[in-house]
Amino acid sequence: MSNPGTTTATYTITVYFTTTSATVIGTSQTTVTVKPGATVPWTAAATFAPAPTTLCALVGVGVE
Repeated sequence: MSNPGTTTATYTITVYFTTTSATVIGTSQTTVTVKPGATVPWTAAATFAPAPTTLCALVGVGVE
């Protein structure tokens, strides 16, 4: 996550894990704080029964 701003920002990231037909089989949410001008890695983990092909959709990023 990159913060192009001039103040520290806290981002809430929401991810849906889906089948190839877009059925949601898992979700995850994580929060990351990023200093101005910085980039930090993030992860979103979930426990669910995976489909033969599982996709990951980033559905929302909010700034606090």
